[in-house]
Amino acid sequence: MALQNEIRELFAKAGYPTEIHQGRWRGFFHGLGHGLGLEIHELPRVATPNLKKGIVITVEPGIYWPGLGGVRHEDVIVLTAKGNRLLTSHPKPLEL
Repeated sequence: MALQNEIRELFAKAGYPTEIHQGRWRGFFHGLGHGLGLEIHELPRVATPNLKKGIVITVEPGIYWPGLGGVRHEDVIVLTAKGNRLLTSHPKPLEL
């Protein structure tokens, strides 16, 4: 959950806080990512503490702003003993 909160803070510092505004959510209000396998959404969720090495997960921060639009930055990684390895063939830098 700490990583998800860091992404939420990054968006807030850029002027896009996560909040309910005029009865609608806006900002970064969905999960950061999940396991990837035979099903579209599998466990574990990225917010799960102590993710184990060898699992493949999605990392997909997104922001949704009524009246402006929305975008989700999606990558796939495998967790390794030394951190992670990007499996997405076309990496994209995150810019706000």
